[in-house]
Amino acid sequence: MKTDLRVIKTINLIKEVFLDLLKTKPLEKITVAEISRTAQINKGTFYLHYRDIYDLYDTLLRERLTEMTNHIDFYAELFEDPSAFANKCLMITDGKVPVFEDPVFHKRNALYLSKIPKLMSDSFREKIYEQGLIERCHENDLKIDYIFSSLFFFIKQELPESEKGVAAKLLTSSIQSAFPNEVSSHQGGTDRS
Repeated sequence: MKTDLRVIKTINLIKEVFLDLLKTKPLEKITVAEISRTAQINKGTFYLHYRDIYDLYDTLLRERLTEMTNHIDFYAELFEDPSAFANKCLMITDGKVPVFEDPVFHKRNALYLSKIPKLMSDSFREKIYEQGLIERCHENDLKIDYIFSSLFFFIKQELPESEKGVAAKLLTSSIQSAFPNEVSSHQGGTDRS
């Protein structure tokens, strides 16, 4: 189904105005009326696309995390070389990924950022399944959630470079423990840790 260009422009305008407001205000201080006034649309138009401010925020959060996971090209290393995978995931936090500078992730919205570990895990999990690396099942969902919850914990800590090696070893160990058969089959039955 093709979306009308006017609808796309309106949605983009709403997001743009919202992101500009997020640069200076916490989420709970932004109103639909303020977005509508700034975007020069009526409130009804906003509600055609989003239930409320939190729905808009959730949409942007999901988009940003999907964007981040789409730029990652080392999913196969999850089982081929868990240590390299862990190290590369931790390198994402070195400020080299523009998504972390996005106002959606600003710490003033910490209450709402609690969704990130689960959304991040969902995004990574989908990419891992798309790559055909493992079977899609509830057990694998839980294992991936565990690994990426750990990863997010380390990201949130803003570890100094001297401690990232320890974090990478812990993540590597988690991957090897959660997926011993997959890791060993990709490594020819040998453990390279």
